[in-house]
Amino acid sequence: MPGTEQLKIEVISDTICPWCYVGKRRLERAIALLGNPPIEVEWKPFQLNSTMPREGMNRREYRIRKFGSWERSRALDAQVRAAGAEVGIVFALDKIVRTPNTLVSHQLIWLAGLHGRQNAVVEAIFREYFCNGHDIGDTAVLLELGLSAGLKRDEVERRLNSAETSEAV
Repeated sequence: MPGTEQLKIEVISDTICPWCYVGKRRLERAIALLGNPPIEVEWKPFQLNSTMPREGMNRREYRIRKFGSWERSRALDAQVRAAGAEVGIVFALDKIVRTPNTLVSHQLIWLAGLHGRQNAVVEAIFREYFCNGHDIGDTAVLLELGLSAGLKRDEVERRLNSAETSEAV
């Protein structure tokens, strides 16, 4: 049918980027303002910290290294909290203990894309990290998020950290 083509939007983001979470909500609002036309949003991986140790690191230590001081880090967090409040996100950044390596979270997003569940998984990962303070570098946390988005346990367990999934990401 003419006029029913689906627009595809590719979003390149990292799961530890609070601005990406804000951007996700802003994109959803924009799509809703358009009357929810047929738009496919595809999430593409980007690691802000590709050299992050596999086990992640202490958030405070990481943020001091990155921003020069804890005070500067907290000032930036206040800006993120304000932007999040505008789009219905209640950032609980003080709950975050570790800054994770995000590779495995990107693997879960890739897997979710095979089943048309990327948006649900991205939302769940952002919420768990930014609002609940859970370690999204932890495979057990990611397994639960995948299951809550409707993915099958055996496939998530098999695919997370597999060479095939790593290569795809």
